[in-house]
Amino acid sequence: PMIAGPQQGDIISYTVISRRDKAAIGIVLAETAAGERFLASSTEPAVTSSMEDSSPVGRRVDVQEKDARKLFSFRV
Repeated sequence: PMIAGPQQGDIISYTVISRRDKAAIGIVLAETAAGERFLASSTEPAVTSSMEDSSPVGRRVDVQEKDARKLFSFRV
């Protein structure tokens, strides 16, 4: 099941969308410890560059909601 307001989870799938005149978008499908899934995105250059360099599958992400969007960052 998809969850509405996750706070963190582990990436199970991802993609990076490159755009001509805008920042790339990283999109992840992640899963909470309870098995609930969610989609989240990031346009942070360090995040999208890292996703292009190596697979983030299995990495833990933190999630914040902003303007009705779920934004993720890698947990350090």
